[in-house]
Amino acid sequence: MKNVNNNNGFTLIEMLVAVAVSSVILLMVYTAYNSVIKTVSYGRTVSSYYKQLNHILNRIDSDLTCMYWKEGNSMLQLISIFNGSNSIISFVTAEYRDYRILPSPVAQYPATDIHETGYYLLQKPGDMNYTLVRKTDIHYDDSFSEGGFEEELLSQVVSLKFEFQYRSDWSDNWNTADQKRLPKAVRTTLETVDPFGNVEKYSIISLPGLAYE
Repeated sequence: MKNVNNNNGFTLIEMLVAVAVSSVILLMVYTAYNSVIKTVSYGRTVSSYYKQLNHILNRIDSDLTCMYWKEGNSMLQLISIFNGSNSIISFVTAEYRDYRILPSPVAQYPATDIHETGYYLLQKPGDMNYTLVRKTDIHYDDSFSEGGFEEELLSQVVSLKFEFQYRSDWSDNWNTADQKRLPKAVRTTLETVDPFGNVEKYSIISLPGLAYE
């Protein structure tokens, strides 16, 4: 009678070693994959945030640069009030049609090149920070609080401040009815909370009326 010895199987120790090695490899692959996913997600979040922020700062700069004012017309006024923490600004700006940024399908039409524009911060119930609001009205008058279309631009805003250069000094407030002129420059300072909870401050300087010189 012939004895048959089958030595083609795996021992328990070999199986345990194979499972351990496979687990280490899978763990390394998962760690690398998870790291890539987090990096991509972080990059998209940062890119989206700064793209939005850059668009908002460009819009503010464009509005201030194209500011329109004429002495003697009580409706074409630049009025900005700083209440000790945040600014409220209202002015008339001229926006070229070829470069117009349409706010929303529900905005007032027909659109006009010259319109009233303003920026202020709105604090909603339950929020610690503010929302930056841009308000436009195709009818400009001496009452900024009435009428117009409100567009929420950015949430998680800590502060908003406009400063105005007169000669070599900077002022927190401005009223063309009193000053009888536009400021040489307007400095906008926006303090925000980024997607990761860090407070960041951004400043831009605009030259009002530059488009008409």
